Amino acid sequence: MSGYEQYFCNWYCSGSCQMLHPIRQTTTLNIAPICTVASAYSDNRSSFTNDHADSGSVNYTRECEEHDTGPGCTDTAFNLSVKDSDSSGTNFLVPSGLSSSTVSLAPGASIDVTMTVTAVSGKMSGMNNTFCNWYCSGGHGKCCIHTATTTLNIAPICTVAAPTLVIAPSSQTITADGGSVSYTVNVKNNDTGLRIRTNSTFNLSVTALRFRRKQTL
Repeated sequence: MSGYEQYFCNWYCSGSCQMLHPIRQTTTLNIAPICTVASAYSDNRSSFTNDHADSGSVNYTRECEEHDTGPGCTDTAFNLSVKDSDSSGTNFLVPSGLSSSTVSLAPGASIDVTMTVTAVSGKMSGMNNTFCNWYCSGGHGKCCIHTATTTLNIAPICTVAAPTLVIAPSSQTITADGGSVSYTVNVKNNDTGLRIRTNSTFNLSVTALRFRRKQTL
């Protein structure tokens, strides 16, 4: 790419002429480094995933490889961003996460970046398209766009538990002949699970226990 060389040109004449004089020429080599800019290669290693866990998350891997060639090439900076398209707008946490938002690659080097999509707690179903954009410096423009589709598909789960029954007050006294008292009966359904919509039916019955007063003879 660089250097110099000197050339000596000697003039001689015939007859009685001697060498007239030497001529010296100097040539300098100075070639500017050249870089051929090429589109970066990208690979969408995973593009579709089902999320089966409440408030669960899924990861996607994005690979980018720098393809510039030439002795004049320098590292290329990549800026990453994501844009989500949630079908309902409330099923997923947005924006989705990236393990790194900026990377720098030498010519021929590659790197993997992880994109994480997370569901909102309590959501049962839905779909989210996540767009990952790679922007590059040095005249590369928008290198690539990756799209990942996440489907939320959670089956309802019910944990059956015994109900709670509370009678209030716990005791009362009837002071009038033929009188009566009232009690409030509260039944609580203790079944648990993710968005359980099935009602439980409870059958109630009353059993009266009578006590006789002891008589003294």
